[in-house]
Amino acid sequence: MRSCLQSGAQTLSCSRTQIDIDDSVEAIKKILADVFGVKCDVSVSSQFDSLVKKTIEKSGSFDILVNDAGIAFVKKLADASEKEWDETLGSNLKNAFLCCKTVLPYIFNNNAGTIINVSSRAGKDGFDSLFAYCASKFCMMGLTESLAWEVGGHQIRVMSIRPGEVATKM
Repeated sequence: MRSCLQSGAQTLSCSRTQIDIDDSVEAIKKILADVFGVKCDVSVSSQFDSLVKKTIEKSGSFDILVNDAGIAFVKKLADASEKEWDETLGSNLKNAFLCCKTVLPYIFNNNAGTIINVSSRAGKDGFDSLFAYCASKFCMMGLTESLAWEVGGHQIRVMSIRPGEVATKM
C-alpha cells in the first residue's frame, strides 16, 4: 500500500464516522498529500455507488479498491446472538461483495485495475471465541479466489492479504 501511495496515487478513505476518516487521512498524509476522506457507509450500496461516481468525476478513473471494513465479536458460539452473527458477516463479507459489485464495471471499462480484499490469518485458521469473524474471513478468501477466476483474462488483479494481529481499534 505504501508503494501505491508513494507512486502518486490519488487516495480516498471512507468510513461511517468522521473520527475514523480524520484518523486515516492524517495517517495517509504522512506518506502522501493527495488524499481526501468522505463519510460513507459501504453497507448502503447507494452511498458507495455515489462515492464511486464522485471519485471518478474527480480523478477520472477508479483503479484500486481495498476492502478493509470489518468487525469482530469475541464470544463463544453458544453465547453469541444471531444479530452479532449477521453484523459480522454483513460488515466483513457482504460489504466487500457490494463494493466489488459496484467497482467492477468501472474497472472492466478501463480494462485494468486491482481489488484487494483484506482477509486475516483467521481466514485460514480458526480461533477460539472468534467463530463469526473466522467464518467471514474464510468466506472472504473464497470470494477473492472466485472473483479472480471470474475476471481472469482481463488486466484485472484480484487478491487478498491475510495479516496477523494488527494494532487497530478493533
